[in-house]
Amino acid sequence: MRALWYYYHMETQEISAEKLLGMIQEKNRRITELEQQVQWFIVQIRLAHKQFGGSSEQTNVEFV
Repeated sequence: MRALWYYYHMETQEISAEKLLGMIQEKNRRITELEQQVQWFIVQIRLAHKQFGGSSEQTNVEFV
């Protein structure tokens, strides 16, 4: 019975193709930004590993 209650109270919302494309572009921009941050962090981990060498708290650089 919950499903019927859910659909009963849902409102139909129309979104234009232009707005959807804008949303997709914004998501793609954000994904690119986050991928760049990940790459920066990977470089930082590798540099720290080179600088400080291995330790008892090993980080698998290839895994990252």
